[in-house]
Amino acid sequence: AAWAREAGLPVALDPHGNLWALPDGDGRVVTSGSHVDTVPDGGRYDGALGTVLALEAAIALRGRAGVLVCAAEEAPRFGAGTVGSRLMVGTLAEATLEDLRDAAGVTAAAARAEFLVALDDLPRLDGPPPLGRIAAHVEVHIEPRHELRGRGARLGVVERIAAPHRHELTVDGEAGHAGEVAMADRHDALAAAAEIVLALEAAAREQARRHPATVATVGRLEVEPGAISVIPARVRAALEVRGIDTDAIAAVER
Repeated sequence: AAWAREAGLPVALDPHGNLWALPDGDGRVVTSGSHVDTVPDGGRYDGALGTVLALEAAIALRGRAGVLVCAAEEAPRFGAGTVGSRLMVGTLAEATLEDLRDAAGVTAAAARAEFLVALDDLPRLDGPPPLGRIAAHVEVHIEPRHELRGRGARLGVVERIAAPHRHELTVDGEAGHAGEVAMADRHDALAAAAEIVLALEAAAREQARRHPATVATVGRLEVEPGAISVIPARVRAALEVRGIDTDAIAAVER
């Protein structure tokens, strides 16, 4: 926000926590920008590169471009991504924020309220987000894609988005003392979950032979009761399937 002000752009937050920096007036402009949250080990340029370059572009274009930085774009904390931008365009209901919780049980609604309080010194938009002023939006993003490296290229133009389908699975078994329950009598939730993880990997690899952009990942496992000498009774697995071919994604999910 400070950098945008230095560039002569008025700044304001919308009710969803997205940062707007548009030239004065009511004319339509091209906006650019990205996000400032990232995933664990996402790298220093994830989101930040597109945000800083948007400011540079706005400075260079002298009042003909604006900056839009969206909040809560990444999914790890609440299991849902593009929260700020979806709220902004009306494809995510406000009520959903009460249902999204992080590992500590904090709702997305409470986290946003804390975020807005922390940025209380920034102006707020008087009305709804000024979507009507956006003629087009351009995002520069860093992606270490193999396709670019394999072709010796440094820049690429995105033609399709590999949107993720996210799921949470719960596998229920039966706890027992690891030294007392015979193998034939066990109902080990983690062993069952491990088979699901491997089956998902196999399904994704099979689809990737025809559609290389198809991928599947199990990024989180929660094991209960989580003791070394107790057979796992319950496992929660968080997974996502991505791709640019709808049929391939559906096949992996099936």
